[in-house]
Amino acid sequence: MCLLLPWTATPPTCAATLISSTHIHRTALQCQVMPAKLTISASLLSSPARSVVKIGHYLMAEFSNGKWQGYLVALAPVTIAAGVSNQLCIGMEKEIQVAVLRSFVQLLTVGFILQLIIEGGHLLLGVFGIVAMVLLAGHTAGEQAKPLPMSKLVATAALALGVSWSVGLVILLQVFPAEPRIVIPVTSQVLGNAMIMVGGTLKTLQYEISRFRGQIEAALSLGATPQNAVENHIERAFTLGMGPMIDAIKVTGLVSLPGNMTGLLMGGAMPLEAIKVQVKVMNITLGAAAISSLISALFGWNMLFTRTFQLHEN
Repeated sequence: MCLLLPWTATPPTCAATLISSTHIHRTALQCQVMPAKLTISASLLSSPARSVVKIGHYLMAEFSNGKWQGYLVALAPVTIAAGVSNQLCIGMEKEIQVAVLRSFVQLLTVGFILQLIIEGGHLLLGVFGIVAMVLLAGHTAGEQAKPLPMSKLVATAALALGVSWSVGLVILLQVFPAEPRIVIPVTSQVLGNAMIMVGGTLKTLQYEISRFRGQIEAALSLGATPQNAVENHIERAFTLGMGPMIDAIKVTGLVSLPGNMTGLLMGGAMPLEAIKVQVKVMNITLGAAAISSLISALFGWNMLFTRTFQLHEN
């Protein structure tokens, strides 16, 4: 006689030779019940718990298969650089070690969050993540031009407007699907590059205004408007701020292969497919960086003047 347990997902295997109609062996009963309990327990795991379990299984598999050696070998160039810094008494070895450890922890954390967002469909968490990235990027870019009044606010506003406009436009035009696994990495890369350009633009603007303060004040005393007095410096700040990215794009494919294309090729993608993705991301990044830098320059020079159209003392 085959005994069916009501809480099992599937009927247990009949074992007529071991289980009689009047007597059930305790060991046989436990063997049939335990798999069902394990299955029920796994299904009751929440989405965050499943993500943690998957990441844990992946890391354990990497280490158990001996693939951890590749991570250690990849640290060789960094270790050599830190050793050279120590031998020459440059003092950069601590900064290098902190940067490597910090990047590993941050990437592992981001990987967990992305796993949670993609598998669990937590779109609100993804929005909070993008907002946090914009705030951090604005703070970092504003730090490069501390003497500029409200530099962090200017940088944050410029990045928020430039990146949201560029990424939103390509999603609206269906260049990329509006999925968290696509939107979040693309936004992150676009934001990172725009942050560098905005920081350079604000830093150059602050330096230009400080260097030519006398000329600007003389132009103001002769009746020039603040915009006319600083427009040449705004153009120079924007040009120098965007210069590194434009130069890098000019030699793309000749001197270097961009990160997206390299990652896709290493992942087994066909070269033409990798190129198509890279061209899309590169154009979005350039557009967002240009718009963000221009907005930061326009916002930034306004912060340099008082309400009476005079330059701030600092």
